[in-house]
Amino acid sequence: MREFFTDIVNKFTGLDEAARRVDNLTQQVEQLTQRVSELEMHNSNLRTQLDEAWGYARKVEQESKAFELELQNSREHTRALSETIVSRNGRVTELETRLSEATSTYNNTVADLQSQRNRNADLDILLADLRTQLEEVTKEKEGWKADCQTANNKVAELTTQLDKLRNILNPQAWTPSFVETA
Repeated sequence: MREFFTDIVNKFTGLDEAARRVDNLTQQVEQLTQRVSELEMHNSNLRTQLDEAWGYARKVEQESKAFELELQNSREHTRALSETIVSRNGRVTELETRLSEATSTYNNTVADLQSQRNRNADLDILLADLRTQLEEVTKEKEGWKADCQTANNKVAELTTQLDKLRNILNPQAWTPSFVETA
């Protein structure tokens, strides 16, 4: 009988130990459930932040494309202005040559004033007209130079902004715009 009670006591002790283990496991399950809930909340926050970051990246990419298009248009405009200035410079040189020739002719005809009165009147008109044209073309040339300088400044500003945007989008692969790639 004593063995019977000893056996019951041992079983009771085993059950008590099992109950403590079950309580301990229940606490661990509750802690893990709470941790999973916290991790799910954190994961949700990270997904929201990721969506916001992707939205910002798309916006920056669109702005970058717009800046690149504006930069390309500015470069084309600058190139057209440069070509116009070269063309105008040629015209100014031609007019200066014509003015020089007209002045030379005028100086030669002063010596023979009596016989060349009619010719002098025509040369005076031509000279005045050439001077007027020269002044107009010179003023126009200066205006084109100012427009070209403004366009060059705009190109430099847009290039700087584009470099900043590229640096934001991909800082490891950033290459300054003034470095030509093959």
